This record gives sequence, structure tokens and C-alpha cells, in this order.
Amino acid sequence: YREPFRAALNRYSALKQEWQILIQSDRIRNSKDDLASWQKQIEVVDRALIELNRNPNRSNLNLAQTALDNISTNLGKWMSLENRYRVTTWSNRLDAISAILRFGDRTVIAPKLPTARTITQ
Repeated sequence: YREPFRAALNRYSALKQEWQILIQSDRIRNSKDDLASWQKQIEVVDRALIELNRNPNRSNLNLAQTALDNISTNLGKWMSLENRYRVTTWSNRLDAISAILRFGDRTVIAPKLPTARTITQ
């Protein structure tokens, strides 16, 4: 729990690997356009989490959270033909990653920010 951004990246990597296996084995049911959009967003989130893990700061956290929110919000649309249970499970896993990012914000990023007390001293 001391490296929340690494934990978030590891969890997302496991989810991404699961998705890649399903895509490669042609076991995802959706349109080609939705699949292409979804795959692009998978990579956007991956890059954002990698950068946040390398350089944890407010800007990288915001980018990662925005990318994660985007994939979470659109997952149902992209996976409209997919099994609802599977999509709900993926959504829950994305929510857990988002919670880890919020924890990282409180424990890693916020303590680095100057407070009113440190500014006046």
C-alpha cells in the first residue's frame, strides 16, 4: 500500500492483459469501430498510469484519472454486445483502480504540496 501508483498500474496491467487475450482470441463481441476506440483508450490509460508511476505529480494524476474516467464511462457503450456480468466486473475493477489513485493522491501527492503553514514560515 506504500506505492499506490505502482499498485494501480499493476492492477490495470492485469486487466489490460485479460482484455488483450480476449481480443486476440476473438472473444470480445462488439463492432469494429467500438473495438478500435476502446483499444485506443486502453493505451491512453496505460500510458497515463505509466507516467504517473514514473513521475507522481498532480498533473500526471489528473491525466490518469481523466483517462480512467473516460474508459469507465464509455465501457458500457463500447461493450454493448458483451456479457453484462463481464462488463460489470471490469467496471468494478476500474473503480477499484480509481480508488487506489484517490488514495495515492492523499498519501503521496497531497503531502508534497505546500500548505498555508509552510508558505508563511
